[in-house]
Amino acid sequence: AQTVWGADAVAEVLSRPEGERGFGDFLVPELTGEMPGLLTGMIIPDSTGSFFVANLGGALINVPTEQE
Repeated sequence: AQTVWGADAVAEVLSRPEGERGFGDFLVPELTGEMPGLLTGMIIPDSTGSFFVANLGGALINVPTEQE
């Protein structure tokens, strides 16, 4: 889900001094690309099946693994 713009933004933030690493200026549509908003978490079940990615909106994305 990483966009080129998002990768560049992360590199810019990490290059700043530790106390100045705010990310708010980078929260723009180019950051998420085709994803349904900013990704905020993952749900990984105990089994070896799918995992799920959540965002700030109402999306819950099922990501199948190769075993399925």
